[in-house]
Amino acid sequence: MNLTFREKEILYLIAMEKTNQEIANLLFLSPETIRTHRKNILIKLEAINTAGMIRRAFEERLLKIPLHQKVLTFQSGLEVLKGVAR
Repeated sequence: MNLTFREKEILYLIAMEKTNQEIANLLFLSPETIRTHRKNILIKLEAINTAGMIRRAFEERLLKIPLHQKVLTFQSGLEVLKGVAR
């Protein structure tokens, strides 16, 4: 599964229940750009909705949520992504 780092960032933030507007604000992008990334992620993961996207991301090991952390932050998520990207 070849997601770009930006797509992985957005995927993680979607998994953290962020809205398109919240993601756009965090990443200094427009909501339209986030919608485009979301659409591309759905296509790449062969999912038809957000639930399927997240399920496939876990199956493909694109997402891993550290169980030892009760509260995840954007920064801790980026650290997880960097570890997955290696």
